[in-house]
Amino acid sequence: MFFPEYRARRLRRSEALRSMVRETFLRPEDLIYPMFSAFGKNVRKEIISMPGIYQQSIEHIVAEAREVYELGIPAVILFGIPDKGECEYTDLLELDLATIVPEPPEGEDPVPRDIDYQLDKYSHALNATWNWFDGPLTPFLQGGIGWTRIDSNIPSQPPQTGCWWDPWWGYICDTTWKTYDTSDFAYNLGIGLRWDINGALFLRGSYNREWVSVDSGDLDFDTLSLDIDPSVHPAWTGGGTRLMDTGGRVSKFKNKYAGLGF
Repeated sequence: MFFPEYRARRLRRSEALRSMVRETFLRPEDLIYPMFSAFGKNVRKEIISMPGIYQQSIEHIVAEAREVYELGIPAVILFGIPDKGECEYTDLLELDLATIVPEPPEGEDPVPRDIDYQLDKYSHALNATWNWFDGPLTPFLQGGIGWTRIDSNIPSQPPQTGCWWDPWWGYICDTTWKTYDTSDFAYNLGIGLRWDINGALFLRGSYNREWVSVDSGDLDFDTLSLDIDPSVHPAWTGGGTRLMDTGGRVSKFKNKYAGLGF
């Protein structure tokens, strides 16, 4: 008989042999139990994509955490999201169960925190610059129009949670949510000073203000910048400076395919 009808199991024949050759151990103390919190009281809502797993309020979380702790699992990972209109949220936390087994005071939230979100802004603009003088030191004006996307990073709807099985790490859970964002017309104006240090380098400092037209009015953003740029490479100047490449790959490529117009 041959594989797969016949599979040699000599090293798995007895418990003594299995214990001698075993390389991997999985014990309850190696596990972290995922839990999903919800605002309110006496809330216990099953997650459709994860049968047997619930979004639940704090009293159910504490009760289930006790049960998990008694089974020998030492930690949970808690997923939460802020309620609309609230200024508190439960972040993604990994907790030692010994810290949440005691009952919290009546009517008190377990982990209150202030909301602290970082705004993300992505701008694309077509700018024009006017230099005041032709000399090496000149002030300049700059202006442009374009499009800007602003992401508040504040959730706009309940989270979407999914879990999957990884052969190496086991069950992995992740929570994603949509955020309040907008994409709108933008324009900017700026002023600065440019100094051509030598033929190869210039220094430029500027102050720029950008206005973004959103539904509630114009948002404005201020930017201070300091740029140090090379000014002699043909990629910057469009000039005809010859680059030193007499026998390298570029030259060989151009010689080989010269008839194609390279």
